[in-house]
Amino acid sequence: MKITNNFNLPEQIVKAVTFGQRPPKEKHISVTGLIGPAWKRKLEIEHWDELTEDVSTRLWALLGQSVHWFLEKHSPVDAFAEERLHAEIGGWTVTGQSDSYNASTRCVEDWKTTSVWSVVYKDRQIDWTQQLNCYTMLWQLAGFPVEKLQAHLILRDWVESKAMAGGGDYPPIPFVTVDLPLWEKEKTEDYILERLKAHENPEPCTDAERWHKADVFAVMKDGRKSAVKLFDDKAEAEKHITGFTDKEKYHIDTRPGKDIRCNGYCNSAIYCTCKREVKDDTETGAD
Repeated sequence: MKITNNFNLPEQIVKAVTFGQRPPKEKHISVTGLIGPAWKRKLEIEHWDELTEDVSTRLWALLGQSVHWFLEKHSPVDAFAEERLHAEIGGWTVTGQSDSYNASTRCVEDWKTTSVWSVVYKDRQIDWTQQLNCYTMLWQLAGFPVEKLQAHLILRDWVESKAMAGGGDYPPIPFVTVDLPLWEKEKTEDYILERLKAHENPEPCTDAERWHKADVFAVMKDGRKSAVKLFDDKAEAEKHITGFTDKEKYHIDTRPGKDIRCNGYCNSAIYCTCKREVKDDTETGAD
């Protein structure tokens, strides 16, 4: 993969974000790769030397790496920090660098620098649960018992005024610890073997893997630029129009859904015949 520097960022940043970069290998997979889309990884293997990525897209990852480095230096004496683990499973070498294993509490911990909205909407907790249970299996195979999983979240876009307003699930400080469900050993084994099978026989990404955002149906009124109301179901939008006495002045605009990962978060997308080419609509709100 070729790393570009289109915005002339400092040399230190370029070196930091490209250090240790290596291509994916057959029958050798990290936990991150394991839980990720198999089709995306297939394309990365096939086109690694042709892929490009700009340094600017890795800045948030650099921030996360910096946090991990400092926290590793200040880990409790009874914790194993940034430990590289590996195991032979189903004919594959599965590897993972676990942020921390606390021997006293038998807890696998992960530190994440993430958006506050991942806490409010809880949309990342499935991924985190899968990741930490895979780490758990690697720790268990290494002879370490696990009784608890925790994700420690540093919220990079937390806003004090929103916290002071109160209400909802907005956190009071830019830090949250989330307890994640610990799976039974058999469930973790089945999940890992299922994912390995998916990587052995990769298929085009699912809607969930493409981070698909569904079509939206906007009720529009003649002469008005913004939507009167947005609906996920076209029939509901049509029903809403029937409630107006001047319904002939209304119509429905269909705003096509988007595959968010394909259109901005997948370097291999240019080699993929399965992605949807959909432009973002410039007006998405209703008032």
